[in-house]
Amino acid sequence: ALAAAALPIGALRSRLAMAPVADPGELMTGDFTTEFDSDGASTMDLAGALRAAGAALITGAAFGDGAAAGLAPRELNDVSAWLRRLARRFATGQSAHDENRLLPPDENSLGASNELIALADASDALAGHPVSVLDGLVGLAGKSLEGGTARAAIASGLRALSFRAAAAAARVAAHSAATPSATRSDSGSLLQLAMWRRANPGERGRGDRVHPVVDALAQALSSAENLERSVACALCAALARAPAADAGWDAVAGAVEAVKAAQDWRLRLESFACATPASKLRHGPDGTPPDAAAVERLAVAYSLLREAVGDSAAASAAAGAGNLSVPVAVAPNASAETPARAWEAWQHASGRVNVALGIPPGDGAVPPALLWRLGGHPLVPRTEGLRRA
Repeated sequence: ALAAAALPIGALRSRLAMAPVADPGELMTGDFTTEFDSDGASTMDLAGALRAAGAALITGAAFGDGAAAGLAPRELNDVSAWLRRLARRFATGQSAHDENRLLPPDENSLGASNELIALADASDALAGHPVSVLDGLVGLAGKSLEGGTARAAIASGLRALSFRAAAAAARVAAHSAATPSATRSDSGSLLQLAMWRRANPGERGRGDRVHPVVDALAQALSSAENLERSVACALCAALARAPAADAGWDAVAGAVEAVKAAQDWRLRLESFACATPASKLRHGPDGTPPDAAAVERLAVAYSLLREAVGDSAAASAAAGAGNLSVPVAVAPNASAETPARAWEAWQHASGRVNVALGIPPGDGAVPPALLWRLGGHPLVPRTEGLRRA
């Protein structure tokens, strides 16, 4: 009942053709009148609505005051079980008209099933996260004591941050699970190729050569995700152990915003790697270099990620969370590393990407336009002789 109150089940059923369907283009029979979604456009709209509703459900935002307190671990586990049952219903297919058998699941139903499974995985991850189990963060809703409102808002931000990371990880795990034959072909994505080459270093010498960044990308994304997770857990520990009337929430709130910005750029780079064909980063059989435009877009996204990650690590240290961690015995899904240790791993991984892309080491900031500022604006030569020179 808790999940059904927040998730748009009526729209989910009607727009994904859970009623008997005739040929494509004909109208639904029974109580549904929606036309068959031949191009998948309404399914994409529904996927977005399902993702937003799932986020509101799992983080507690769909239940008013629950946005501050969140759902209890037991409730999150119940939501996960319910989502998995619903996902299995889509994955097993639809009932055939006037027959006691199931039709094979179509692409739209499988898409909904995968999205529901990702939401269920995120719910399980949040159930064991420090933001859901630490005593100092549970039951913050409705507290009006000094600092209580600000503290609850920060906890809500950490909960949304952790959910988003867990849901994205579940979707990427499903995407990157490609067979070796798929990754060797041009049909796979850049992320699938990078993940496969990381898991099979002995196979890198076979097939067409790839851009050096391909072999550094997977480790960089993984290290950025681990650093983000460790910082979020450390901020939970800092928030839980601080006195209730502590007015120094600005540093912690700033760190949460910095981690969110870094997460945005990490997910953008990850999305780019999922959407870019692997062939764009391969050398052609005739020696043709990889697509320069794709390499440039990847370099820009990575540079912005590197800058944002540096800002998030600095903000975490300023909030006093650089060396904090939560024991796994307290929160099963807590990060085992402190932000300081995870930062070292990120530095190593990002250094490999820097070398592959030819980016100079540093804090990741975009270099200023020194030539334009110090050399002046370009001018037209004053004389004919200078113009001809």
